[in-house]
Amino acid sequence: TPAEVLRMIAGRINQGGTKYRYVESPLVQALRYGWVCEIQEPTLIKEPGVLPGLNAMMEKDGTVVLPVTGETFKRHPNAIVICTTNNDYEGCQPLNKSFVNRMNIIQDVEEFDKELLLQLLKNNTEESDEDMLRAMITVVESMKTELRNMGDNTGVLGLRNLINWVTLTQSRGNPYAAAMLSIIPASSTDPFVRDSLKTMFLDTSVFAR
Repeated sequence: TPAEVLRMIAGRINQGGTKYRYVESPLVQALRYGWVCEIQEPTLIKEPGVLPGLNAMMEKDGTVVLPVTGETFKRHPNAIVICTTNNDYEGCQPLNKSFVNRMNIIQDVEEFDKELLLQLLKNNTEESDEDMLRAMITVVESMKTELRNMGDNTGVLGLRNLINWVTLTQSRGNPYAAAMLSIIPASSTDPFVRDSLKTMFLDTSVFAR
């Protein structure tokens, strides 16, 4: 088990064998010093005992036990742990209920509206052409609607894909060609669906002119 491996490593350190340098993870540092730490995609953890193993340190006055050094300390009162995940991605597992029960706030984040997407794109790419950005958002949002109607969830289209499209356009100077290397390949694993989306939305957009 992971705990046994850590104890073995600790034993080697104590016995003067192979040398290892112990480095605290961001989670341990956040709990020790009162920082904010994000745990990304916990639904992808398939080993059922991993998340419940964090339960003690998830409590507001919880205790952290380090298996390598044996050190024990109380969680800092200002420490904040945020878990973010996509529930509908392939490979996602249901979160352990005892782990979820230790979350103070549970919030579903709805899809961003177009104005917020526009601001996020400008902030992340420093692109000032709002007309181009709005047209890109319209193309991607239309594709997402069509994919939902088709029942195709094999791809992913979101903010990160839009950012990729914009940055590729900035480097290549051709938004249509950039779309063929970013949003179209990401939209679906089905070549027929990709081609249909290109024909319906990219080829009829301002970027095809």
